[in-house]
Amino acid sequence: MTSRRAYALGDAIGFSPRRFFALLVKEWRQMKRDASSFIIAVLLPAALILLFGFGLSMDLQRVPSAVVLGESTPMTREIAARFTGSAYFDTTIVPTRQAAEDLMRRQLVDVIVELPQGLAQKTAAGAGEISLTIHGVDASAAMIIRTYASAALADFLARREAREDALAVIGASSEGLAAEAAASAAGAAQSAAAAANDAGTGSDDNRFAMPLRPLSLGTVSSQSSRSGAADSDSAEAARSENETLLEDEATAVSASSAGALPGTIVLETRAWFNEANKSAWYLVPGLTIVVMTLTCSFMGSIVIAREWERGTMESLCTTRATPLEILSAKLCVNYGFSTLGLLLCLALARLVFEVPVRGDLGYLIATLLIYNLWAMSFGLFLSAATKRQFVAIQMAVIGSYLPALILSGYLFDLRSVPDWIAWVGHLMPPTYAIESVKILCLSGGSDDIVRSNAALLAAWSTLFFGLALNLTRKRLD
Repeated sequence: MTSRRAYALGDAIGFSPRRFFALLVKEWRQMKRDASSFIIAVLLPAALILLFGFGLSMDLQRVPSAVVLGESTPMTREIAARFTGSAYFDTTIVPTRQAAEDLMRRQLVDVIVELPQGLAQKTAAGAGEISLTIHGVDASAAMIIRTYASAALADFLARREAREDALAVIGASSEGLAAEAAASAAGAAQSAAAAANDAGTGSDDNRFAMPLRPLSLGTVSSQSSRSGAADSDSAEAARSENETLLEDEATAVSASSAGALPGTIVLETRAWFNEANKSAWYLVPGLTIVVMTLTCSFMGSIVIAREWERGTMESLCTTRATPLEILSAKLCVNYGFSTLGLLLCLALARLVFEVPVRGDLGYLIATLLIYNLWAMSFGLFLSAATKRQFVAIQMAVIGSYLPALILSGYLFDLRSVPDWIAWVGHLMPPTYAIESVKILCLSGGSDDIVRSNAALLAAWSTLFFGLALNLTRKRLD
C-alpha cells in the first residue's frame, strides 16, 4: 500500500521511480552496446591529461646558449661553469661576440652571455657588468630564459659571498692575493688580442646588464700553494705591478661594507605554494577542469540529439515517461561514467605529475563533481535545443571548452586583459572551478572562497538542467 501511494505521488509530480529505474536500465544497456560512450567518458580524459600534461609545459630545458669568454680568469671561468653545468642551458663557449651573434642569426642559440674583457678588474672597482642578449621573438620564452640566466648568475654570487665569509674567518695572505691578481691580469692580457678583433661588432641594444657585487679581498683565492717556491719572484713582481689594482679593490671593499654601493644589495626570494617551481603543479589542476569540460559537455550534447536523429525519441514520447524522468536517467548514467574518468584524472595528476593536495580533499572532489554536473547539464541543454548532434557538439566546444581554456584564467591572467573581457570571463563557470581547484591543490585554506564558488556552480547546474527540461517536450514536431 505504501509503495502504491509513493508511485501515485510520483505520478502526480511528474516523476515515477518505477519508470525512472526502467529508463536507467534502458540507458545502461544502450551504453554497453555503444563502447564509444565509455571511451569518451573514461579513457579520453585520462589520455588528454597525460598528453597535455607532458606537452603543455612552461619549463624550458637545455636552452641553446653561447658564453663569450672575453678573458680567461678564475672569475669568468666560474661564471661560465654556472651555465655549462646547468640542466637548463646547453652552452657553447665562444671567443668573440661576433661568433656568438652569428650563431644567434642562424638560430643555433637563444641567449648570449658576454663576459667582457676586464670584467674582473671592473668588478673590483664596483663597475662590473655582464651582457645578456636573448632571442626575443617569443616574448614569454625570453622572459623565462632571462629568469634562468639571472638565477645562474645569482648562484655564482651566492657561492662567492660564501667564500668571502669563509676566508674572512681563516684569513688570506697578501702573497696569495697578489698571485691571484697576477693570474687575472695575465689572463686579461692573453685575451686582449681576441677582444680587439671583436671591437665594434654587434649592437648593445636589447642587452640586459646585471651589476655584480664588487670583489672583496677575501674573494680572491690563495694561490701560494700552487705557485711554489719557483714562482716567488714572479709573484713579487706581480705584487708591485698590481699594487694599484689591489688598492682600488680595497677601496671597493670599504665602500661595500659601508653600504655605499647599490650593487651590494642582496635579494632573497622564496616561492610559496610551488616551491618546486614546477609548471605541472600550476597547469595540471586547471587542465583537469578543461578536459572534463570537453568530455562532459560532449557527452551531454549528444544524448538527446541522438534520440531524435535515430527516431527513438518518438517512441519515448508515446510512453508515460515524463521529460524529468528521461533527462534524469540520461544524466545519471552518463554522469556516473564521467565520474570514473574524473577519478582517473585525479589519480594521474597525483601519481604521475605529483600535484599536491594541500586543501580539503572532500572539498576538491565535491567541487569537481558539481562542475561536472554543470558541464553535463550544459550539454543536455544544447542537445535539447538543437536536436542535432553535430550542431550541439560544435556549440559545446564554443560555449564551454574554449572559454574554459582561454577566458577562465587558466592560461591567461584575467587581470592582464581589458575589463570587459575579464567581465565575460567571470560569467563563465570554469573560472570559479579553476580558482577553487588551484586553491585546494596548491595553497590550501580560503574555504569560504571554495564554498561560494561551489554554490555558484550548483546554481549554474540547476539553471541549465531546468532549461534542458523546459526544452524537452513530448511532442512530435
